[in-house]
Amino acid sequence: MNPNEPNFGQLPPTPTPQQPIIPQQNATGQYEVVPPLYPSAATAPNNGHNPYEFIISPSTKPKRLGFSLGSSKNSASKLLFIVAGAGILVIILGVIITSFLPKNSSTQNLTTIAQQQQELMRVASQGERQTTSETTQGLAYTIDLSIGTDQTQVLAYLGKHNTKLSVKQLSLTQDKSTDATLTAAQASSTFDSAFAEVMTSQLQTYLSDLQKAYNNTSKTDLKQILSVSYSSGKKLLGEAQTIQAQAQSQ
Repeated sequence: MNPNEPNFGQLPPTPTPQQPIIPQQNATGQYEVVPPLYPSAATAPNNGHNPYEFIISPSTKPKRLGFSLGSSKNSASKLLFIVAGAGILVIILGVIITSFLPKNSSTQNLTTIAQQQQELMRVASQGERQTTSETTQGLAYTIDLSIGTDQTQVLAYLGKHNTKLSVKQLSLTQDKSTDATLTAAQASSTFDSAFAEVMTSQLQTYLSDLQKAYNNTSKTDLKQILSVSYSSGKKLLGEAQTIQAQAQSQ
């Protein structure tokens, strides 16, 4: 600014506000002066947002609802895992259920018979060693041989049906009171009578169990084994009863 100017140091005059131009229409309805255009959507500021972006941009895939197993490879792996788990569960349930089911009655009956046969042979062996009577000794040998043959057939049948009995299992029915009775009879010189009496009692029980097992099975091969054992056991019982009667009459 020049200090020599006349208006130096004074504020500039306030500009006179211009009145807005109001467009006028003529009689035909046309504007003599074209009014200013209002900003349209095409020229309006969009703050960096393109209103047509939804057209030119790839559409976003909608999210899937529900459970998804993922890729086909993962789906196959998970399906295989589910099937394997279900199979293992079925096996476990089968084992549990089977353990509570009663065992085959034929197997139980034959096991009892095999144990009785084992005890008959054990007691018969004592008669072979301790008696001084040829008649009693002959009975003891006959019982040992005949019952042993029958037991072989019974054990073979059990083996074919997945049941094997050890010597310990066969000896579970040993009766120690029988040993005490025979020992006392040996000391009192009444062994023959006591032996025949013990054999008679055991053979009667044995024949009764053979008959029950025969009636409780429908298998022809098993009936044949039981029938043979019953016939030989009945003959042995007759011999034991004869010796017992003779001993008691003396």
